Amino acid sequence: MFKGHEREPSFVMLTDPETKLLAALDHAEDYRGLAIRSRDRGEREVYERIVELYVEIAEQIERLLDK
Repeated sequence: MFKGHEREPSFVMLTDPETKLLAALDHAEDYRGLAIRSRDRGEREVYERIVELYVEIAEQIERLLDK
């Protein structure tokens, strides 16, 4: 990045896993919609894989919340 424009670490990102859980699920839903509307098989498969990854992230966050 440009000097003087470094991003400060966001402690909200680290301290609010419930918000991150909802965000991951929202992203999964967005990509699921793209997969459904996609007519190209390859594109649809990519979107479906992204959905799977976001769901895995959400599951990991849930495990952290359960501890």
